[in-house]
Amino acid sequence: MNTLHAFALLLVSTSVLGQSPLIPRQAMPAMGTYPVNAWFAPQAHVPDDTIASGLIWDYSGYDFMLDQETADEVTSVEGTVAAEYFEDAEFVLNTYSFQETEYFRWQGDTLVTLGRYLNAVGKLEDFSPPMPWMWPNAAPGQRIEWHTNGLSDFPHQARKVAGRGKFITPHVVVDDALLIIHYHEAPDSGRQFIFYRASDLLRPVAHVIPGKGMLVLVE
Repeated sequence: MNTLHAFALLLVSTSVLGQSPLIPRQAMPAMGTYPVNAWFAPQAHVPDDTIASGLIWDYSGYDFMLDQETADEVTSVEGTVAAEYFEDAEFVLNTYSFQETEYFRWQGDTLVTLGRYLNAVGKLEDFSPPMPWMWPNAAPGQRIEWHTNGLSDFPHQARKVAGRGKFITPHVVVDDALLIIHYHEAPDSGRQFIFYRASDLLRPVAHVIPGKGMLVLVE
């Protein structure tokens, strides 16, 4: 992958709007393979940690370069790399952006992650208790914390809904986007900024790592 550079983000708050609840069982893709073009955005910076709805994240003025053509995949558990460790999983997600194989199941109306296999480094993590991935009525400011067992370099982690609004690039526009911040270790020393479609909260639209840059993922 190309070396990531610093980047700039225009974040505009248009209005604070009431948002309809996220419906967990609808906010996920069906089984199958999904082609992905990974576009690299140079000269950008980490989005402001703004807790609000009705935002606009506008990257339309930035130049993007094609980084890689690849695929995300949602599959059954059988035959996957760490299936023996997650017998209660209902399906598996493989993502290019995270380089992870993640194991999911439904817990009532909430989708939870049982654990994951980190493909790039060959490490296994199991989450205790299972980590909520999406939840009803998610709203800006909501935060969930959890701990991992196994070989995690970050045993304490958290996820917060930072904002909801419109995400714009030359290659993809998402009218109902959700910005979720992933925190690693207290007190929030490491952060990743992940943009999702509200209608698909598994596969990221854009993945931002402070100090390294931003990857935009387009089918």
